[in-house]
Amino acid sequence: MDYYTSYKNSKDLSLLRKELVSYAINCGNKKAAHHFQTTVKTVRKWRKRWDEKKGAGLNDRS
Repeated sequence: MDYYTSYKNSKDLSLLRKELVSYAINCGNKKAAHHFQTTVKTVRKWRKRWDEKKGAGLNDRS
């Protein structure tokens, strides 16, 4: 699954991000980045926001 393609086509971005974070929690950031074809930096960003605000942290800020 390509994160950026899914991101462009997704109607519910918070659900996509939740899947990414869930995978990272269970398998680790590096494996999640590989699975979603994104960077470890992106995974860390969304995990940090999840840790800070749970589900609300996965919404767009703007």
